Amino acid sequence: MVEGWFTDNVRVMLSEEWMGGEIWHAWFAARSRMLEYALELEKKIEQCGIAGGGTLFVLAICGDGFHWHESQLEDFVSFYYTGIHRGDDPFAQVEQKYMVEAKISLARTISRIAYVKRSQGSIHPNRMNWQVRPPHDPFF
Repeated sequence: MVEGWFTDNVRVMLSEEWMGGEIWHAWFAARSRMLEYALELEKKIEQCGIAGGGTLFVLAICGDGFHWHESQLEDFVSFYYTGIHRGDDPFAQVEQKYMVEAKISLARTISRIAYVKRSQGSIHPNRMNWQVRPPHDPFF
């Protein structure tokens, strides 16, 4: 078994025989890109000087549903808007550590984060969600 990063409450176990390492790498790379794209858009918003005033900024992130799933984007959306990682977010500790060490902070100027699911090799989306929301918390 390949054991990934984990929080106090969540442990991710993937089988080496079933592409565990490759899957974990794809998930981790996708999550780091989500942060990177959010920071890039925030920088562009700041440079334009048009934040606020009713302007809507949408970050659309495209995936194929295999290398990462929309539910993983929901975890990032939860963190982006609240500034707090969920207890069941498997990337919480590593992302927080990276952001502290790199002295990164989020301006939270993005209005919405969208998900576009598109199969590899296809030019048309299979599914679009124009406002990804954090996952439902079963305890509230």
